Amino acid sequence: ALTHAIIQRWHAGELRRAPEAPRRLLSLVEEQAQPALLTAFLLRVLPTSITAELAEELAPLLRHIDWTVDPVLDALQTIAPAPLAGWARLFRRLVEAGGPARRLADVLRPDWLACLPTHTPPANAWQPARVTTSVAVTDVLVSMQTASAQDLSTLTTHLRAQRGYYPLDTALIPALCAVPATQRSAFAALVADCVAHLDARIAVDITPPTHWRQPEVLGCDCRDCAELQVFIGADQRVARFAVAKERRTHLHRQIEAYGCDMKHSTERKGSPYTLVCTKTRTKSAALARQRAADLAALAVLRPAV
Repeated sequence: ALTHAIIQRWHAGELRRAPEAPRRLLSLVEEQAQPALLTAFLLRVLPTSITAELAEELAPLLRHIDWTVDPVLDALQTIAPAPLAGWARLFRRLVEAGGPARRLADVLRPDWLACLPTHTPPANAWQPARVTTSVAVTDVLVSMQTASAQDLSTLTTHLRAQRGYYPLDTALIPALCAVPATQRSAFAALVADCVAHLDARIAVDITPPTHWRQPEVLGCDCRDCAELQVFIGADQRVARFAVAKERRTHLHRQIEAYGCDMKHSTERKGSPYTLVCTKTRTKSAALARQRAADLAALAVLRPAV
C-alpha cells in the first residue's frame, strides 16, 4: 500500500527530485512482484524520470508488463527523447525483449524518431556545446534492428544533419564500431561518412619533428610574452623566466590558452622565483594514439561501405 501511495503521489511530492528515488522505488516494486504496481510505475514515474540506469534496471521486468493496456502505450509516448540516453536504453531493451514489447517498440518508433534531439548552439561562447555520447547512439542503432526502411532513412538523415549533436569522433564512430557487424550495413551512409572522415585524417603526416620549434603565436605583446614567443619558435627545449609571481601567472595562462606543447613549473629558489618551461612531445604522442585508434576503427567500418 505504501509503494502504491508513493507512486500515485509522485508528481506532487519532493521525493521525485532525489536522483536515486526512481531506482529505489523500482526496487520496492520489484520486491513486491505485483504487475499492477509495475504498470503504475510505468505510467506515473517513468515518463519524467527516465535515465539509462533506470531503463537498465527495468529491463528484466519488461516481460511482466501488460503491453496491451492503452495507458501504457500513452505513457511511453510521453517520454521525450531528450535526454537521449534514457529513452534510447529503454527502447533498445524493448526491442531485445521480443514479443509484445518489441511489437510496441515498432509502433512507437516513428513518433520517437520524429522527436530526436537536435543541435542547439550554446547561448554563450564560453559554454560547451551540448552533445550526446557514443553509448546512447549505440543504443539507438541497436534498437533499429526491426525498423522499417523508412525509419532507418529517417534516423540516418537526422544523424547526418545534426552533426553538432552527434559528433563523428565521440559519438558516431564508436557507436558504429560497437553495433553488431550484421547491423552495420543498414547504416551504410553513416559508415561512409565516418570512413571518409578517418581516411582524411590518416592522410595527414604525423611524423614527430626532429627539432623543438613550435608554431604557436601568442596574442600578447608584453615584454615577457615576447621572450616566451622567442623560446616557442626556437630549437631549444628549456627556458627559464625569473620574474615576479604575477608575471609568472601571466605566462602560465598564455601557455595554457594557446596550447603550447610544454610543461612548466616554479623553481622556488632565489627571489623572484623562476618559471621553468620545458617543451614536450605530448601532441605528437596524442596524434600517434589517435592514428592507432583511427586505423582500428577503419578495419571495423570499411567492410560495411
